[in-house]
Amino acid sequence: MNEHPPPPSRTRRPIPAAPKRVRLQRRKGWRMPAGAIKVDRSTTFGNPFVAGEPNGLGWGLVRDDEHAVWLYRQWLTTPTRSIVFEADRHRTILERLHTLAGHDLACWCAEGWPCHVDVLLELANRPDVPEVARLLLGAWSAPRSPVEVSVALGQFGRLTGMEPSEVTHLADELDALVALARTDPAAAVVRANADADLDEARGGEDG
Repeated sequence: MNEHPPPPSRTRRPIPAAPKRVRLQRRKGWRMPAGAIKVDRSTTFGNPFVAGEPNGLGWGLVRDDEHAVWLYRQWLTTPTRSIVFEADRHRTILERLHTLAGHDLACWCAEGWPCHVDVLLELANRPDVPEVARLLLGAWSAPRSPVEVSVALGQFGRLTGMEPSEVTHLADELDALVALARTDPAAAVVRANADADLDEARGGEDG
């Protein structure tokens, strides 16, 4: 006879499924899954970069859907202070990013095809998403990294008609000036003033 009662059974709680991409459909009778959020181009969260249309962050056209998704990631993860293209939408998405956490996200892209939803799923479901959004919305008034400088200058160059080579040269100059300012602020000020004088002299020659 067994003198010891069997141990109580332990009911394992099901592990919640990870949020996923849902493909919107026009098929009769289809319904979006409960809790899913629509994030296609008819919404604020939609991708403003479209294959075959102008690249809002620089020159030329958006090459294809993969390039459009890459640009969306670059755009969304660049701090607001460096964004001119769709700046209001950029800020709104960051402010509302946390509301997507834990939800399936719906768009029209086919399964396995590049889609901005993958970027949103990754960012919104980070444990530190409020902190990430806060940093991207930070109050600094000027770009503070080489990537930020590059994105900001790309938009500036596109708007002002500068050639890509001119913007690249300007970005290199700014990077060097920032690096110098970290080690010798006084020398950086002298160099910046000298560059400004040189630009003014060139402008007089052109006139």
